[in-house]
Amino acid sequence: MSSGKISVSKDHILYQCPSDVGPDEIESSCVPIACYPTDQYSENPNLHSGSSQLWGTSGERWNPQGRLPYFWSAGYQSGEEPPRVSETRNVLEFGAIPNDETEDTQAFQEAIDAIKNGALRVPAGRYIIRDVLRISHSNVVIRGEKGATIYIDRSLDDVKGSSSSWNWSGGFLWVEPQDPRTIASVAVTKNAKRGEWSLHVQDAHKIRSGSIVYLHLQDKEGSFALEQELHNGQQWGADCDWQRPYEVLLPLKVASITGNRIQLTQPLRMNIDVAWNPSIGVIDTVEEVGIEDLTVEFNDVPYTGHNVGPNRNAIYFGRKVANSWVRGVTVMNADNGIITHGWSSKWITVKDVVLKGRRGHHALQASSCHDCLFENFRIDSEWIHALTISTHASGTVFSNGESSHVMELDHHRNGAFENLFTEIRTPIRLGIHGDDCAGPAAGARNTYWNLFGVVNPTSLPGWEYSQATYVGDLATPDLFTEDRGWYENVSDVSPKNLYEAQRLNRASMTAKQSEGNQP
Repeated sequence: MSSGKISVSKDHILYQCPSDVGPDEIESSCVPIACYPTDQYSENPNLHSGSSQLWGTSGERWNPQGRLPYFWSAGYQSGEEPPRVSETRNVLEFGAIPNDETEDTQAFQEAIDAIKNGALRVPAGRYIIRDVLRISHSNVVIRGEKGATIYIDRSLDDVKGSSSSWNWSGGFLWVEPQDPRTIASVAVTKNAKRGEWSLHVQDAHKIRSGSIVYLHLQDKEGSFALEQELHNGQQWGADCDWQRPYEVLLPLKVASITGNRIQLTQPLRMNIDVAWNPSIGVIDTVEEVGIEDLTVEFNDVPYTGHNVGPNRNAIYFGRKVANSWVRGVTVMNADNGIITHGWSSKWITVKDVVLKGRRGHHALQASSCHDCLFENFRIDSEWIHALTISTHASGTVFSNGESSHVMELDHHRNGAFENLFTEIRTPIRLGIHGDDCAGPAAGARNTYWNLFGVVNPTSLPGWEYSQATYVGDLATPDLFTEDRGWYENVSDVSPKNLYEAQRLNRASMTAKQSEGNQP
């Protein structure tokens, strides 16, 4: 069980608290560490205005080998806007009837299965769903008209049996291949460095240009070298039984193949050592799946408590899903809102979403999801963990979000590295959760850029060792190191949104990254 600490704000004061603190226990159980700005707030004496030393105004100071990662690749098709797919079928054709008391699960599932390449139209009205809707093939979009609501009065425990895993995974709209197995595996034969664009393999004839593959790494029994690579060499090792042997799966896209060298569409985010038995897995992915312009509403039952269940989870992207999206969706009364939790999932965009209703567990979660994008979101309900990174998630971005409550930026351990939180326009607290044996709060080079109010990165243990980078108004003096923390006080920092700035400057960034890395 977790015994971590979190940062909590109350009445413009930031406290360091035990992770299980209740709202009425803050002043008696916590230590005040900083203040949020008010009209009477005295200016932080550490602040300077302008740009960061790590970026400059338009990326002129950015170093591709440095501590500030690239995030231009986050989201659908490496940062493109998801398409508006033509509608080919209507759920009413399959027997769904809105605004009655008849269950519509079978009609929806038959309609989803019938879509081969297009969007399923869901007319306005309320549709009753009482089992999981599975999307297990590519090129399927579920699109609602204004006022279309999927209403669910069951929990995952009701329909799939009781399981502790529903506390963080699964959903009533469930996207995942029917058989997410590996088709073939090819050994990687040479070490590679972070920032390189290619890998050498034993036999490339099973790999196709343009395909998504995954890089599988597995450390030797008793070794912590792979885990330490994800955590900037920290000696605090992950040692849970479920983490042994320590494995990492990183999805990659093949740009081209020359002999037994495969060129990638983006640089590696970590060093690769042949001691970790690296191999390339050839897989079938589910792609081009969209869920848009709908309300997913659960019956309003009281929240039962942290990790208690039963769980009412809305949207779930499972294993080996890529280039898919959620857009214009409202989630009400869920225990878990929108979850990207699948091994080897990549390039998923979640945008223009609203979460409301009663209290819940995870609002927006990125676990084992790579180059995923959560942007333009609003959280109007209270969540234990508002925004979560966990389990090797990398390159994932939370951008341009706000809430009517304090949002927790939740770090659920197990090596989430090189992720970004930027332009979150509401007070936040920093949280560490998950099993204590699962290692440090997060992996290397996570970045926190222009967050609301005063943030104290030293309030939680161990973060300075993982190359965490904070740029904005901080409740701590400047600290500039190469291999540990970077705390840079900048008022009204420009650019305000690092992800958007990197997207605008993608061409110049990739030119820097490609120097010396082309075949």
